[in-house]
Amino acid sequence: MNTLANTTDRLLTVEELAEHLGVKPSWVYSHVRRRSRDRIPAIRLGKYWRFRLEAVQRWLEERGAAV
Repeated sequence: MNTLANTTDRLLTVEELAEHLGVKPSWVYSHVRRRSRDRIPAIRLGKYWRFRLEAVQRWLEERGAAV
């Protein structure tokens, strides 16, 4: 069962996003911390990073990645 199916209003953690994308959490962190304009869209809550799945999917589509 896909636990991320109903995430429209929920913010994802680094670990949840990494699992959804099939990458390691370190990959997500490296794409959040880039100092370029091409960063993965994220929200910083104190020391925590959170993600809206729809925004990340748009980000991937803009780069030609299959979602």
